[in-house]
Amino acid sequence: KRAWKLYEREIDINNQPLYFLSKKEKKFWKRNFKTIVWDVQWAVYSIRKHKGYAILPQINLVSNIGFDNDGTIYKDKGNKNANIFAGIINFPLQHPPVIRTNDDYDFNIFKQNYYQSFLKRIMKKIKIL
Repeated sequence: KRAWKLYEREIDINNQPLYFLSKKEKKFWKRNFKTIVWDVQWAVYSIRKHKGYAILPQINLVSNIGFDNDGTIYKDKGNKNANIFAGIINFPLQHPPVIRTNDDYDFNIFKQNYYQSFLKRIMKKIKIL
């Protein structure tokens, strides 16, 4: 609940001193930020602005089922994020000895899920035609 107090609906990312992993990432977000859905805005803007962390468990705990014609945003049942197996987490939790960011992992997530090279964008347009 306290974290939601930090969420801002109207954001001008161009006037914020945010940390980006590369010039490529910074350019992408400055160009595309307004078109991205709220959860990514939360991760890219609010968490970074307030120097927070996002935790990624070793086991996926959620299965996204809204990837069909009834879905709000995504309609593709073949999407790589559709129906991912949700596992069971064991207790007691084992916390890592050190809490830190993993910039390499974060940058790979960015490249896999958001960034498309100029060539990939051209190829995508050709397939649409």
